[in-house]
Amino acid sequence: MFAQPLSCRRHKQDVTIERMQKSGQSLKERTAPGRTWKSAFDGKAFMQAREFLREHVRATREKHFGRTSEAEIDAICDAWMNDESNSRHRYDEMQKVIGSKLKECTILDVSSGCGTFVFYGLLNGYKVYGMEPESWKHEFNRLKAEERCYPKEWMSMFVAAVAEQMPFANDSFDIVSTYQTLEHVQDHKKCFAEFTRILKPGGALFMRFPDYRSTFEPHYRVPMLPLMNRSLMRLYLRFLRKPILGIDTINYITQDRAISVLKDDFEIVDLRLEGPYNKIRNRFGLRSTFLAKLSLILDCLNRAFRREVPVILVGIKRRT
Repeated sequence: MFAQPLSCRRHKQDVTIERMQKSGQSLKERTAPGRTWKSAFDGKAFMQAREFLREHVRATREKHFGRTSEAEIDAICDAWMNDESNSRHRYDEMQKVIGSKLKECTILDVSSGCGTFVFYGLLNGYKVYGMEPESWKHEFNRLKAEERCYPKEWMSMFVAAVAEQMPFANDSFDIVSTYQTLEHVQDHKKCFAEFTRILKPGGALFMRFPDYRSTFEPHYRVPMLPLMNRSLMRLYLRFLRKPILGIDTINYITQDRAISVLKDDFEIVDLRLEGPYNKIRNRFGLRSTFLAKLSLILDCLNRAFRREVPVILVGIKRRT
């Protein structure tokens, strides 16, 4: 299950995926001398990373999607500052599929953002790497790691790259995970081809993404028509006095499109929609036409103008 030594180029330095975290140390032992574990989270040091995060979240959201309430910014920051609550459930989902060998797997989190999934994994003995294209998020991760006295070498577990061109050798990872990312990928076919290339035969792909056949755009937080025409969407956003820059960064993705691209290389072992009404469809199977249609109608009524429809998809790379 262990990856073979691999080198890639980042900022003119070699990065190997066999450079793993320190083991056998407790959180208390990793805290700098003279500082308690509590103090690593409190006071000015802790606030420095959080304020850096607030500044960039506010600036990014206002530039791309329009004015965001302070309550929503606080909620985003709370999530991205808390490695456990924002990430534990993702490892629990993997455990259901992989079982007891999960800690033997080499994991890549594509578009790792503010590092919660990677840091939680490293803190709990997983071999996990993060790939993120935005430079400010790497800087935030460095600040958070420094303030929490995480081992310095953990920053080598993060790589700056885009999903369409990953700096890893073929068959490098046992697991690839991507969470709320695919709608920002500009070329889905290239991205999925990269997933296939870097995963080992028998490796697992875990994805969560919004299905744009819904009636809600989750970034602007406004109602929309399913797969709304781009030109019409821009006019609509201008009418709402919202910036149009954000919609140009979004590439509509749907459950059917993801399956159509992946089906030749992956066996889909889990496919479900989140939400109370989707429990009907998830329980009785995707082939139950009547229940599926009924569920879809109820979904639309329940979620119209309010919430996105997230898709959970797990695929196993076919062995050739």
